[in-house]
Amino acid sequence: MLRLKTHKLSKEDKKYIQDQLLNKIAPAHDGLISLNGVQRLFSDLVSRTDIETILQELVKNNLVRSHDVQGDTIYVFTQIARDAGQSYLRKLDELDRNTKYLTTAIAAAEEELQAAVNASKLWQDGWENSQLDATSKASIQSYVTREWQARTTQLQDSLTSKKVALDAIQNEMKGLQQKVQTSFPESGQ
Repeated sequence: MLRLKTHKLSKEDKKYIQDQLLNKIAPAHDGLISLNGVQRLFSDLVSRTDIETILQELVKNNLVRSHDVQGDTIYVFTQIARDAGQSYLRKLDELDRNTKYLTTAIAAAEEELQAAVNASKLWQDGWENSQLDATSKASIQSYVTREWQARTTQLQDSLTSKKVALDAIQNEMKGLQQKVQTSFPESGQ
């Protein structure tokens, strides 16, 4: 049920809403908020017209820019959005360094795994020329096989965990790149 606000916007309500917008709501949303979203938050306190008046005052004071998007007005708190974007760029740089480290570590782990597989083959071949009895050869071959399998399994697990970590970082980077694009709406960066 719609409830029309009959009281005039008080200075205290206006100050409270502006303070919430600037210090809590906009930072929590990376500096991008919609008129509809703000109206839902304060619908019990003030009317939609009052919300629009408050936001337009922030626009006039150059704290906020407004854009009409698909039937809603989006307000960009430019400094907050820029700060969020800078934070995301720093995080992207850190993730990029981690990606390079993991890529190098994966290449090294793949080489180590291949070396272990090759060494295992060397240890398993050539026992037919040995002077040992069949039981001793079988015992040694079984031991060598178990040891090399354990080592290659350990190396494979390490390699897999590095690849999983790399995939997770790359997915996080994609999300951050999208956030960076929305954090710098005036220039795309």
